[in-house]
Amino acid sequence: MSFGKFGSRPRGMSNPIYWVNRHLQDQRRQEAKINSVNKFNEKWQRLNAIFDNLRENFIVPLNGLSVTTLENQRLYSCLESAINMKSEISNRINDSSIGDLSKYATSLKRLILISFSLCKKLSIYSDIKSIEYDSKSKTILLNGEVIYYLG
Repeated sequence: MSFGKFGSRPRGMSNPIYWVNRHLQDQRRQEAKINSVNKFNEKWQRLNAIFDNLRENFIVPLNGLSVTTLENQRLYSCLESAINMKSEISNRINDSSIGDLSKYATSLKRLILISFSLCKKLSIYSDIKSIEYDSKSKTILLNGEVIYYLG
């Protein structure tokens, strides 16, 4: 049995196989939508948990300490950028995409690296030896151990 010279799929809507295949295709599309929403929600919750942890453990201890105005300006501009991205995404959560979360993760990365380097410089935490960002795995390494996953 042949369906035509351009492949082996049914062409006419009067063919019952067309409707069986259409149903299966619609079902796959629905599953893909649900999976992408679940992936978005998981990443959004993870990035918010990272932001809250970072603010409590690495930014609040920097308040009131003597840092240069340039360092202070860099820190608070990155903090403001992350807060703006977070509020922008939460205000339009139904229209946001995974690309918006990637921008939010990038602003968090900058904030993490600046705040960690200031904590190391000011000896707030004495056990900070090295701070690294691995772009391949999208992780922040503190003393060679993964502390945050931003991917």
